[in-house]
Amino acid sequence: METLFGKRWLRWTLRVFIAAVFVLSAVSKMMPAGIDQFELYVFSFGFFSLDCSYILARLCIGAELVLAMLILVGWYPRLTRLLTVGMLLLFSLFLCYAALVGRDDSCQCFGQLSPMPPMLSLLKNAVLIVLALLYFRAVSPD
Repeated sequence: METLFGKRWLRWTLRVFIAAVFVLSAVSKMMPAGIDQFELYVFSFGFFSLDCSYILARLCIGAELVLAMLILVGWYPRLTRLLTVGMLLLFSLFLCYAALVGRDDSCQCFGQLSPMPPMLSLLKNAVLIVLALLYFRAVSPD
C-alpha cells in the first residue's frame, strides 16, 4: 500500500515539475523585455528573417504552454511523450549548435528571469529528458 502511494506521489511530482518548467519557460519569455530578447536571439543566428523570428518565437512559447497543459491534464499520453522528448531534443540540438559556434550569451530559455549560457541549458535539458523519461515510464501504457 505504501509503495502504491509512493509511486503515485512520484508520478504526480514529476508531472507537475516538468509542466511547471515548461510554463515558467514560456511565461518568462512573455514578459515585455523577454519576448523582444528571445526574438532577437532567434534572429541573431541568421537562419530566419526578423519577421520569421517573431513568429517562431511566439510559436515556441505557445508550444511550451500547450505541452505543459497536455502533461498536466494527461490528454494524448503517447503524443505528449513524443512531443516532450522531441521538443527537448530539438532545443538541445539548437543549444549544441550555439555552443559549437562559440555562443556563450544567454540562450533565453527562461527569458530575462535566468540568463543561462548554452552549455548550462544543455545540462538542464538533459536532466529534464531523464525526468520526462522516468515520468513516462512510471505512467501506465496507453
